Amino acid sequence: MTGSTSWQQSGKEEHAKGEAEHTAAQAQGYVEGTMDRLSGKKDAIVGAVTGDKTQQAKGMYSLFS
Repeated sequence: MTGSTSWQQSGKEEHAKGEAEHTAAQAQGYVEGTMDRLSGKKDAIVGAVTGDKTQQAKGMYSLFS
């Protein structure tokens, strides 16, 4: 079977590349979600301290959505 080994190697490389891209995308999603939660927490706290119910509600919504 001519070329069979090179096809297998190429397939393994493509698979590894796809796995790496998938893992990177998951990590980025985690970071973005964490940043959104931190921003929401900040809005909720600042809104509560200043008495700004709109900002507090916005922050609480961010935390639970």
